[in-house]
Amino acid sequence: LAAVLVRMSRFGVAVDVADLAGAGADFAAIAASLDAQIAALAGGPFNWASTKQLGAVLFDQLGLPVVSRTKTGPSTATEALERIEHAHPIVALVLRARQLQRLQDVWVTALAAAVDPDGRVRSTFHHARSFSGRLINSSPDLGRVPGKTAEMARIRHAFRAPPGRVLGSLDYAQLGLYVLAHQTGDPELVGPLSEGADLHARTAAAVLSRPLGALTVDERQVGKLVNFATFAGQGASALALQLGVGAAEARDLISKFDQHYSVTRAWQEAQLESARQDGFVTTIAGRRWPVGGLDAQDGMIRASAERLARRAAHDGSVADVSRRGLWRADHALRAAGLAAAPVMVVHDEVLFEVPTGEVAAWSEVAGAAMRAAFELRVPLKVGCEVGPSWSELEATWTH
Repeated sequence: LAAVLVRMSRFGVAVDVADLAGAGADFAAIAASLDAQIAALAGGPFNWASTKQLGAVLFDQLGLPVVSRTKTGPSTATEALERIEHAHPIVALVLRARQLQRLQDVWVTALAAAVDPDGRVRSTFHHARSFSGRLINSSPDLGRVPGKTAEMARIRHAFRAPPGRVLGSLDYAQLGLYVLAHQTGDPELVGPLSEGADLHARTAAAVLSRPLGALTVDERQVGKLVNFATFAGQGASALALQLGVGAAEARDLISKFDQHYSVTRAWQEAQLESARQDGFVTTIAGRRWPVGGLDAQDGMIRASAERLARRAAHDGSVADVSRRGLWRADHALRAAGLAAAPVMVVHDEVLFEVPTGEVAAWSEVAGAAMRAAFELRVPLKVGCEVGPSWSELEATWTH
């Protein structure tokens, strides 16, 4: 794997500096509009980037709920504001303005400065810097290139393949759920995944006590949020803030979730007991992840360690599959004599630069290699997308 990462670092990924500059101009116009909207909701202009001024507007003037505090007063950190986003429209605008400023600073100005004279960015990849085993890269950290919103996607638009080539993405479908189904053997996971069913809808029907065919789009979204939050070990308070419901309702949702996925919950508790006994958990590839703090006197430290122990074997195993998938794909492409090469890894997605004449061969060879990374109870699925830039990828198949 180290050899693969070295080749990725030396090869780099192409970035269009002129396109980045265009993104910066677009962001400046949006920022001016956001400033005006924030001022209108606050009754006048103020510096939303000032913690003191923002706190005064949100908590003193508008009376929004305080979810955490610092030594100087109510917290205005992004994490705290995300938990009260539903309380007033000004919060979402401030969060978007912050995000836009970060995009400008980190992904327009700083990224442009990192582009080498040949038009490529070369970051350093690390495979031993995280306990989970997730690949990390730095200088710059391309693993964090954003893409969820329209503004974030504008940054990805600047990652463009050179003439005669395209960018291709191979992405594991719901990798975390497939690995969890394999580790737990929970029939409520194995069955739906084997059938290609909508697991988020299944969860929504279970926790909301609603017929599967009668679910609305919003109700399915509740199932999705409950899945991601509860499988990861979040408590009722955090889930309540995410969903915008009361703590009692969140506890009820978690209780129904626990009943529906009782086998998974039992497996997670077994992981905690194993970590208490051995001091570590073991991933699907046999790696050991040490877990400390389980006997800490401080209740918060102990609770955090317990949450980690319940999910560490799963998190580490997801990283195992992702790492081995990258290695197998690179090895298979080289063995087949293809020039397509991996250039970046983001979570469960591997981005490749592919000669236009190799697209079909690349997708078949690399896709098959990634699907065969591990033999799970439910066979892995990999989605394939191709396009001229990272933001213009279009799906071609999923196997």
